[in-house]
Amino acid sequence: MDLGLTGKRALITGASEGVGRATVLALAEEGCEVAFCARRLPLLEALAAEVRERYPGRRAIPIVADLLEAADCERFVNEAAAALGGIDIVVNNAGASVLGSFEQIPDEDFWRGHDLKLRGFVRVTRAALPHLRAGGRGGPGGERGGVILNVAGNTGKFPWAKSMAGGAANAAVMNFTTALAQEVAADGIRVVCLAPGGIATQRFELQVIPAVAAEQGSSVEEARATYVGGLPLGRIASPDEIGGVIAFLASARCANATGTTLVYDGGITAGL
Repeated sequence: MDLGLTGKRALITGASEGVGRATVLALAEEGCEVAFCARRLPLLEALAAEVRERYPGRRAIPIVADLLEAADCERFVNEAAAALGGIDIVVNNAGASVLGSFEQIPDEDFWRGHDLKLRGFVRVTRAALPHLRAGGRGGPGGERGGVILNVAGNTGKFPWAKSMAGGAANAAVMNFTTALAQEVAADGIRVVCLAPGGIATQRFELQVIPAVAAEQGSSVEEARATYVGGLPLGRIASPDEIGGVIAFLASARCANATGTTLVYDGGITAGL
């Protein structure tokens, strides 16, 4: 299925590994020119080389940026827009919050997740909006606008005590998504949020599952089996799968989707 993304110019944050990396590859596979950021240059350069090897002629622009810094958010967007000649798609993905008991998490660590995810998303979006309005080709007819896609975990809708800081940030991102969509719809810009559940990443295996084990007083193996067993579909999504969903949401196949959050967690978040 052709998603109609050929030639679109996409920015992706948090691209050194996991969902961000998979999203870069998914969008490049669909024909997008990509610019992406993280803090670790070697991983970014390796990803850029992989994109160029897989898809000869495809532009892949790695940019080192720390999205905890306001100046880096703006610089990343402006450098990416200059390199690609504009922006059509923004994928706000960077962000991971500390896990643990509320009373044991230092105040600084609690708010760091908000600074990276919520403030980072807001700052990147604020910097990108003029570029989207000026030359975005992401509208339903390809003539104007663009797409902003925010990645927020399902704990924004399905609170978990061990991820209280991250859950609060995710809920704020969902609220931001819906409110911003109302404001920029007249410009032909769509704003959508994707809320995955557990994803088979290093963070999931090395942080989330051990946190579940600590909560249950069980082994890591038992905790993982319990987690997966509690999912109605009995499976955990891969980063590549999430990257494909993001590409679909960013495409004209979803031209009428805006201001909404798609929960993609194997059915664990029950609700209307």
